[in-house]
Amino acid sequence: MSSEVLVQRLEKYLDFTSSENVNGLAIDVHVTGDIASSDVTIPESMTGWRGPTQSYAHKGAIATVLETVMAFGGIHFLKVATNAKTLCVEYFSQVPVATKLIAEATLVGKRGNVEAVLEGVLKDSSGAILARSTGTYALYTTEELLSTDGVFADLARGPNLRNAAACRPEDVTRFEETLRRM
Repeated sequence: MSSEVLVQRLEKYLDFTSSENVNGLAIDVHVTGDIASSDVTIPESMTGWRGPTQSYAHKGAIATVLETVMAFGGIHFLKVATNAKTLCVEYFSQVPVATKLIAEATLVGKRGNVEAVLEGVLKDSSGAILARSTGTYALYTTEELLSTDGVFADLARGPNLRNAAACRPEDVTRFEETLRRM
């Protein structure tokens, strides 16, 4: 029987999907065997359509949930940094906000050592699939991270290599300050 593992993020790095970000979309990814998953609730603030009795999530919030679970799943499965190159989401049903959802991701395969393909699904509490996604992720070796100008160099030398994908280029200054405090 496989045990559940929480995929670690960079310590002190607050991004849109960090569980500490009260204004974001809190997503903690756990891995059991070959499935990455997250129990997530899309908040009312991310409503895309309001019906007479129910509000439904914006499609961008749904895509964010799926991409995040696939990305962190890829980091865990492959033990290298990942960065999304493509994301295709198919929506089957409206996704209610303020309701517990389950997002799952699996590794489909690798294309050499440069790309990986992952698939994701978003389910309601009964197990019905509300959306499905496929993503292609660029893979970065330790050597590639070390050769990057400043952004990943210190990170690649430390124990948090698997968390490098959490760092977006537009956050370079904040990320470098975070690394200095670690």
